Amino acid sequence: MSVTTDSFVTLSILWGIPTALVLRGYLKMNDEERKSAKQDFKSKGFIMTMGFMLIGAFLSHVGMVFNVLIIKGIGMTLFTLGAIISAVDMWKVGKVRSVFLIFLTTVVICAWLM
Repeated sequence: MSVTTDSFVTLSILWGIPTALVLRGYLKMNDEERKSAKQDFKSKGFIMTMGFMLIGAFLSHVGMVFNVLIIKGIGMTLFTLGAIISAVDMWKVGKVRSVFLIFLTTVVICAWLM
């Protein structure tokens, strides 16, 4: 595992700043808003769509930084699975958005493979 300082700093900034901002926003919420946010994050729809995509993107990025192909592969699989489930879920709302999401996911996967 060869980790460069630049890639580790990029990983820290890319995932650290949004995490800190979400945590800060959560801590500013009142109790009722916190309960609502917890229920939203625990819902099956959120976990199967955005949850898989976020965890997949994170694992894939960690796999690229530390040059561990198995972690990168697991991350890409979770990301793709979350995008497919999101596209199927979005198909009811709008077919154009669903096709756009599939196209965007394909572009991201091709960029990660290079």
